Amino acid sequence: MPLPLWCICSSLSAGRCDSSSKAGNRHGQLSPFLRQAVTARAELNPDLHEEGQYIYMLTAEGRQQYLSNSMEGERFALACMCQSYHVRYTTLHSIAAAHELFCQWCECDDDSWEGRGKDPVSATEREAMHALQSAGLDHTTACQVLLPFWPGRVDFYHIPSGTAVQADGSSHFECMHHRAPHHQLLSDIECCARAWREGVRLMRVHHKYAYTQEAIIVATQLPHARFVMLSGCYASVRVWHKGQHIGYIDLLKSKLQRARCQSIKVPGCVVFY
Repeated sequence: MPLPLWCICSSLSAGRCDSSSKAGNRHGQLSPFLRQAVTARAELNPDLHEEGQYIYMLTAEGRQQYLSNSMEGERFALACMCQSYHVRYTTLHSIAAAHELFCQWCECDDDSWEGRGKDPVSATEREAMHALQSAGLDHTTACQVLLPFWPGRVDFYHIPSGTAVQADGSSHFECMHHRAPHHQLLSDIECCARAWREGVRLMRVHHKYAYTQEAIIVATQLPHARFVMLSGCYASVRVWHKGQHIGYIDLLKSKLQRARCQSIKVPGCVVFY
């Protein structure tokens, strides 16, 4: 993925930038609360380097790009304000104030959230969150993450492995916002195809699936650079497409160019890679 060039230092002297360049040019410096949030989860931001009060990353050209509040495009792991070692995964530009570093893990049972980016957590998402917690993955997994290949926010993103996890509730198979089920299913399949084209690791979990914890552990450990993994009852789902009913898995396979398919040791799982 090409790196954004918002704050690249252009004047180097003896391998170091002058103070005005370190300030991130006209875009400004990195707020103390953002600096703390980034450095607190340094193990999840291995490409970042500290230089005094500044933090920088190296561009594809090997130049130093200093982080600032206005930086867009690149996403970072940010420590949540809950002090429970949970994490957000977002751009620096999207966080305007410290109180916006809320933790969905700690508030997943609260249906009266207020504030930008907060949505009530569905029962299906709660089940997936409990599975992630039981697997010991909650401290390295962010919730409700904006990713380029996904419309809206994907439910979970395991940062170390780069695995997106979507928990498909009953609305995906019955109705969603007055949308016919086959339209929703076709949209879901197209999301999978888009993830495949973008080289993403994606797992979808059916709301009736009983082995979510085991499947998530396997998904985060798969060696493939990209895959689409279906966990649960997708084999029984039929989609109305071009005047006929087609199996969900068969239709998805037709959308994934040059994909191989295999079953894995966890029951009810199939992986395209």
